[in-house]
Amino acid sequence: MRRAYEGRAGWHGRLDFPIDTVRAMLAEALRTREQVVLHISGDSTAALVLGLMESLAPDSVWRPLRVRFEHQGALTPDMWPRAAAKGIVNVGNLQLLPPPEISRTMPKVPLAAVVPQGIVIGLGSDGEPRSPFVGMYYALSFPIEPQLSREMLVRWYTAGSAYAEFAEGEKGTLAPGKLADLAVLSQDIFTVPVDELPKTESVLTMIGGRIEYDAGVLRVARRD
Repeated sequence: MRRAYEGRAGWHGRLDFPIDTVRAMLAEALRTREQVVLHISGDSTAALVLGLMESLAPDSVWRPLRVRFEHQGALTPDMWPRAAAKGIVNVGNLQLLPPPEISRTMPKVPLAAVVPQGIVIGLGSDGEPRSPFVGMYYALSFPIEPQLSREMLVRWYTAGSAYAEFAEGEKGTLAPGKLADLAVLSQDIFTVPVDELPKTESVLTMIGGRIEYDAGVLRVARRD
Protein backbone atom coordinates (compact mmCIF):
# COMPACT_ATOMS: atom_id res chain seq x y z
CA MET A 1 0.00 0.00 0.00
CA ARG A 2 1.15 3.56 -0.62
CA ARG A 3 -0.04 4.52 2.85
CA ALA A 4 1.43 2.61 5.80
CA TYR A 5 -0.80 0.06 7.48
CA GLU A 6 -2.76 1.38 10.43
CA GLY A 7 -1.03 0.35 13.64
CA ARG A 8 2.21 -0.58 11.85
CA ALA A 9 4.27 2.53 11.25
CA GLY A 10 6.40 2.26 8.13
CA TRP A 11 4.88 -1.06 7.00
CA HIS A 12 3.38 -0.96 3.51
CA GLY A 13 3.01 -4.67 2.85
CA ARG A 14 5.10 -6.61 0.35
CA LEU A 15 5.11 -7.95 -3.18
CA ASP A 16 4.66 -11.68 -3.67
CA PHE A 17 7.12 -11.59 -6.59
CA PRO A 18 10.29 -9.57 -7.19
CA ILE A 19 9.77 -6.58 -9.47
CA ASP A 20 11.96 -8.16 -12.16
CA THR A 21 9.72 -11.24 -12.12
CA VAL A 22 6.60 -9.11 -12.58
CA ARG A 23 8.32 -7.31 -15.46
CA ALA A 24 9.18 -10.69 -17.01
CA MET A 25 5.56 -11.84 -16.71
CA LEU A 26 4.36 -8.74 -18.54
CA ALA A 27 7.06 -9.05 -21.19
CA GLU A 28 6.03 -12.68 -21.77
CA ALA A 29 2.41 -11.60 -22.21
CA LEU A 30 3.52 -9.12 -24.86
CA ARG A 31 5.59 -11.76 -26.64
CA THR A 32 2.87 -14.42 -26.68
CA ARG A 33 -0.04 -11.97 -27.03
CA GLU A 34 -1.79 -13.82 -24.20
CA GLN A 35 -3.90 -12.29 -21.48
CA VAL A 36 -2.20 -11.91 -18.12
CA VAL A 37 -4.21 -12.00 -14.88
CA LEU A 38 -2.64 -10.34 -11.85
CA HIS A 39 -3.88 -10.62 -8.27
CA ILE A 40 -3.46 -7.08 -6.93
CA SER A 41 -4.79 -5.92 -3.58
CA GLY A 42 -2.66 -2.85 -2.85
CA ASP A 43 -2.63 0.49 -4.64
CA SER A 44 1.16 0.64 -4.56
CA THR A 45 1.34 -2.62 -6.52
CA ALA A 46 -1.22 -1.37 -9.03
CA ALA A 47 0.85 1.77 -9.63
CA LEU A 48 3.98 -0.34 -10.01
CA VAL A 49 2.37 -2.61 -12.61
CA LEU A 50 1.03 0.35 -14.58
CA GLY A 51 4.53 1.82 -14.62
CA LEU A 52 6.07 -1.45 -15.80
CA MET A 53 3.48 -1.74 -18.57
CA GLU A 54 4.30 1.78 -19.72
CA SER A 55 8.00 0.96 -19.79
CA LEU A 56 7.44 -2.11 -21.97
CA ALA A 57 4.93 -0.98 -24.60
CA PRO A 58 2.55 1.85 -25.53
CA ASP A 59 -1.07 1.76 -24.39
CA SER A 60 -2.28 0.81 -27.87
CA VAL A 61 -0.31 -2.44 -27.67
CA TRP A 62 -1.72 -3.35 -24.25
CA ARG A 63 -5.39 -2.62 -24.94
CA PRO A 64 -6.13 -5.75 -27.02
CA LEU A 65 -4.66 -7.99 -24.29
CA ARG A 66 -7.22 -6.95 -21.65
CA VAL A 67 -4.83 -7.27 -18.72
CA ARG A 68 -6.86 -8.20 -15.65
CA PHE A 69 -6.43 -6.76 -12.17
CA GLU A 70 -8.10 -9.15 -9.74
CA HIS A 71 -9.69 -7.94 -6.51
CA GLN A 72 -10.68 -4.48 -7.67
CA GLY A 73 -9.80 -2.19 -4.80
CA ALA A 74 -6.21 -1.56 -5.93
CA LEU A 75 -7.02 1.08 -8.56
CA THR A 76 -7.44 4.49 -6.98
CA PRO A 77 -8.93 7.50 -8.83
CA ASP A 78 -5.54 8.96 -9.77
CA MET A 79 -4.79 5.74 -11.69
CA TRP A 80 -8.09 5.41 -13.54
CA PRO A 81 -7.08 7.32 -16.71
CA ARG A 82 -3.87 5.30 -17.06
CA ALA A 83 -5.68 2.00 -16.47
CA ALA A 84 -8.44 2.86 -18.94
CA ALA A 85 -5.92 3.81 -21.62
CA LYS A 86 -4.31 0.37 -21.30
CA GLY A 87 -7.61 -1.52 -21.40
CA ILE A 88 -7.27 -2.83 -17.86
CA VAL A 89 -10.20 -5.02 -16.81
CA ASN A 90 -11.00 -4.75 -13.10
CA VAL A 91 -12.34 -8.05 -11.74
CA GLY A 92 -13.53 -8.69 -8.23
CA ASN A 93 -15.80 -10.36 -5.71
CA LEU A 94 -18.35 -8.25 -3.89
CA GLN A 95 -18.50 -10.74 -1.03
CA LEU A 96 -15.10 -9.44 0.04
CA LEU A 97 -16.66 -6.14 1.11
CA PRO A 98 -17.14 -5.77 4.87
CA PRO A 99 -20.59 -6.63 6.27
CA PRO A 100 -23.06 -3.71 6.06
CA GLU A 101 -23.06 -3.14 9.83
CA ILE A 102 -19.32 -2.47 9.60
CA SER A 103 -19.19 -0.80 6.20
CA ARG A 104 -21.61 1.96 7.21
CA THR A 105 -18.91 3.40 9.44
CA MET A 106 -16.23 3.33 6.74
CA PRO A 107 -15.28 6.13 4.30
CA LYS A 108 -17.26 6.17 1.07
CA VAL A 109 -15.44 4.70 -1.93
CA PRO A 110 -16.04 5.78 -5.56
CA LEU A 111 -16.24 2.29 -7.16
CA ALA A 112 -19.05 3.14 -9.58
CA ALA A 113 -17.14 6.14 -10.87
CA VAL A 114 -14.70 3.91 -12.76
CA VAL A 115 -17.34 3.29 -15.41
CA PRO A 116 -17.25 6.80 -16.96
CA GLN A 117 -13.48 6.39 -17.08
CA GLY A 118 -13.89 3.51 -19.53
CA ILE A 119 -12.70 0.73 -17.23
CA VAL A 120 -14.57 -2.54 -17.67
CA ILE A 121 -15.61 -4.30 -14.46
CA GLY A 122 -16.30 -8.00 -14.13
CA LEU A 123 -17.74 -9.69 -11.04
CA GLY A 124 -17.68 -13.30 -9.93
CA SER A 125 -17.70 -15.57 -6.91
CA ASP A 126 -13.90 -15.67 -6.57
CA GLY A 127 -14.25 -19.25 -5.36
CA GLU A 128 -16.68 -18.30 -2.61
CA PRO A 129 -19.70 -20.67 -2.45
CA ARG A 130 -22.14 -17.76 -2.47
CA SER A 131 -24.66 -16.58 -5.02
CA PRO A 132 -24.29 -13.28 -6.89
CA PHE A 133 -27.34 -12.02 -5.03
CA VAL A 134 -25.38 -12.06 -1.78
CA GLY A 135 -22.78 -9.96 -3.58
CA MET A 136 -25.46 -7.55 -4.78
CA TYR A 137 -26.77 -7.23 -1.23
CA TYR A 138 -23.32 -6.32 0.06
CA ALA A 139 -22.69 -3.82 -2.74
CA LEU A 140 -26.03 -2.07 -2.33
CA SER A 141 -25.54 -1.88 1.45
CA PHE A 142 -21.99 -0.54 1.19
CA PRO A 143 -21.43 3.26 1.29
CA ILE A 144 -20.33 3.68 -2.32
CA GLU A 145 -20.36 7.01 -4.15
CA PRO A 146 -21.91 7.37 -6.66
CA GLN A 147 -24.46 4.76 -5.63
CA LEU A 148 -24.43 1.53 -7.59
CA SER A 149 -27.58 0.41 -9.37
CA ARG A 150 -28.88 -3.13 -9.55
CA GLU A 151 -28.78 -2.98 -13.34
CA MET A 152 -25.11 -2.01 -13.23
CA LEU A 153 -24.27 -4.92 -10.92
CA VAL A 154 -26.07 -7.41 -13.17
CA ARG A 155 -24.13 -6.10 -16.19
CA TRP A 156 -20.85 -6.54 -14.30
CA TYR A 157 -21.74 -10.11 -13.33
CA THR A 158 -22.75 -11.00 -16.89
CA ALA A 159 -21.45 -8.86 -19.76
CA GLY A 160 -18.46 -7.56 -17.79
CA SER A 161 -17.26 -11.02 -16.81
CA ALA A 162 -17.73 -12.33 -20.34
CA TYR A 163 -15.64 -9.46 -21.70
CA ALA A 164 -12.96 -10.18 -19.09
CA GLU A 165 -12.41 -13.63 -20.61
CA PHE A 166 -12.81 -12.63 -24.30
CA ALA A 167 -16.16 -14.44 -24.40
CA GLU A 168 -18.52 -11.51 -25.08
CA GLY A 169 -19.26 -12.96 -28.53
CA GLU A 170 -20.82 -16.10 -27.07
CA LYS A 171 -22.18 -15.21 -23.65
CA GLY A 172 -22.78 -12.40 -21.18
CA THR A 173 -25.93 -11.16 -22.91
CA LEU A 174 -28.97 -12.87 -24.41
CA ALA A 175 -28.88 -12.45 -28.18
CA PRO A 176 -29.29 -14.56 -31.33
CA GLY A 177 -26.27 -16.76 -31.94
CA LYS A 178 -25.06 -16.71 -28.33
CA LEU A 179 -25.20 -19.48 -25.75
CA ALA A 180 -28.57 -19.76 -24.01
CA ASP A 181 -27.12 -19.41 -20.53
CA LEU A 182 -29.91 -18.11 -18.33
CA ALA A 183 -31.73 -18.52 -15.04
CA VAL A 184 -35.35 -17.95 -14.07
CA LEU A 185 -35.27 -16.46 -10.59
CA SER A 186 -37.54 -16.91 -7.61
CA GLN A 187 -38.13 -13.16 -7.27
CA ASP A 188 -37.60 -9.90 -9.13
CA ILE A 189 -34.10 -8.79 -8.13
CA PHE A 190 -34.73 -5.29 -9.47
CA THR A 191 -37.64 -4.53 -7.15
CA VAL A 192 -37.38 -6.61 -3.95
CA PRO A 193 -36.01 -4.89 -0.84
CA VAL A 194 -32.22 -5.02 -0.68
CA ASP A 195 -32.31 -7.16 2.47
CA GLU A 196 -34.29 -9.79 0.55
CA LEU A 197 -31.75 -10.21 -2.25
CA PRO A 198 -29.75 -13.04 -0.57
CA LYS A 199 -32.92 -15.18 -0.57
CA THR A 200 -33.01 -15.22 -4.38
CA GLU A 201 -32.72 -18.67 -5.95
CA SER A 202 -32.88 -20.09 -9.44
CA VAL A 203 -36.00 -22.11 -10.19
CA LEU A 204 -34.77 -23.00 -13.67
CA THR A 205 -31.20 -22.92 -14.97
CA MET A 206 -30.15 -23.38 -18.60
CA ILE A 207 -26.56 -23.73 -19.79
CA GLY A 208 -25.93 -23.70 -23.50
CA GLY A 209 -29.64 -24.12 -24.12
CA ARG A 210 -29.95 -27.27 -22.00
CA ILE A 211 -31.92 -27.38 -18.78
CA GLU A 212 -29.45 -28.24 -16.03
CA TYR A 213 -31.70 -27.51 -13.05
CA ASP A 214 -35.46 -27.42 -12.68
CA ALA A 215 -37.17 -26.82 -9.34
CA GLY A 216 -40.42 -27.98 -10.89
CA VAL A 217 -42.35 -24.77 -10.38
CA LEU A 218 -42.58 -23.88 -14.07
CA ARG A 219 -44.23 -25.66 -16.97
CA VAL A 220 -41.35 -26.24 -19.37
CA ALA A 221 -41.34 -28.10 -22.66
CA ARG A 222 -38.12 -30.10 -22.53
CA ARG A 223 -36.08 -30.46 -25.69
CA ASP A 224 -32.75 -32.32 -25.72
